[in-house]
Amino acid sequence: YLFDLNGEANIPTWFSSVQLFVVGMVFFLTARSLPVVDNKARRFNIVLALIFTGLSLDETAIIHERLNDTLARFYFLWRFNELNDGIWIPIYLLLIALVFLYLCRHFRIVFQTDRAACLLIMGGVGVFILGAIGMEIFDDVYLLKVQKSTLYHLESMAEEFCEMFGATLILCGALLLYRPDKRQSSIS
Repeated sequence: YLFDLNGEANIPTWFSSVQLFVVGMVFFLTARSLPVVDNKARRFNIVLALIFTGLSLDETAIIHERLNDTLARFYFLWRFNELNDGIWIPIYLLLIALVFLYLCRHFRIVFQTDRAACLLIMGGVGVFILGAIGMEIFDDVYLLKVQKSTLYHLESMAEEFCEMFGATLILCGALLLYRPDKRQSSIS
């Protein structure tokens, strides 16, 4: 199935992975375009580049699914249903919270200097998380991934749409931050 939205190794997965990789590369190029002495801004953009490159890798190499299968052996871990779905979600939510705490101050500075880019990035992150985690939880709790109903397919489409649209918003924000002619730092 070349277009199975809830499957792996298909065209939507490839598109999503490439999209996340491009976002990571734009943040990397932004870091490279900043003056060497501007360590905070460079580090901020490098962390974002690594996060989105990692998400691209996760999309292609199905890391969170494999992590979930590995963690399913540990019966004391919390799960959404008897199918062992969603064990990976608390781990990813913890990572998101830690990254948010680390980057929060930097985003406040970017918000003051480049409000449109910051709003696009933060809005995109919210939409992406709504799809990647929110819709996944809805699926794990209510649809159980075994029902091939119309609602199941609608949920899969909504999940992938939110992920891809969120990544598109993030890419637009990242492109606003990356301006080769603008060599000044937005984070000091």
